[in-house]
Amino acid sequence: TVALTASAVGAPPLTYQWYRNNLSISGQTRSQLVLTNVTSAANGTYIVRVANSAGAATASFRFAGNSPMVL
Repeated sequence: TVALTASAVGAPPLTYQWYRNNLSISGQTRSQLVLTNVTSAANGTYIVRVANSAGAATASFRFAGNSPMVL
């Protein structure tokens, strides 16, 4: 199991959306993305977009094997 967590500060409400290889991951709208039963099929670039009424910010994670890295 791998957990990717985004931490953001801003005026509420903050909304989250996770993407894998630039495609939205359906239903993944919380600050943490949990990947279970991880295999090489999970490899890729994960992006989280955090937004509120003031704008949006993104962060990227590259996952390859057992070690996610912040980009």
